[in-house]
Amino acid sequence: MVDIKILAIMKRDLAIKMLKTYPTGIKVLFTHQLENWQKSLDQQDVLCFSQTTNHNETTTNISTLKTHQPLKLSSTSVTFNLGGILNASLTGKMIIDYFKVNSRLNNNIRVFLVDSIISFVITKKIPMSINLADSIATYIVAMFPSEVKVRF
Repeated sequence: MVDIKILAIMKRDLAIKMLKTYPTGIKVLFTHQLENWQKSLDQQDVLCFSQTTNHNETTTNISTLKTHQPLKLSSTSVTFNLGGILNASLTGKMIIDYFKVNSRLNNNIRVFLVDSIISFVITKKIPMSINLADSIATYIVAMFPSEVKVRF
């Protein structure tokens, strides 16, 4: 079975073998897209999930490297920090815990994630833009590597 983890490390020759029954154009396009996607993975920072325990209470700390530091929104004085947003609510902590256990998000958890983000954006009266949505998608993919960023 080929999944995201396999695609992330798959070499070009193996991809071509996998697509042996497909036309050459499809092979070229697939390997090109695969290589571009793999390069984008190399540029993303690895997230560190650490757990600390205080008086029978567990909290999850998410730390990232510099390229995924909180996003300062130019139109407001608000900073967008996905890890901070999720750690600030029980729903967010549940999302993080679910990902730690399952290494992926299911559709229900994705709905909770989107609801948490939308709630933050509305509460802080942040004007939504295509650039902000793209940045949020990048944060989601960085925090939850099994997720795939798709542009429409």
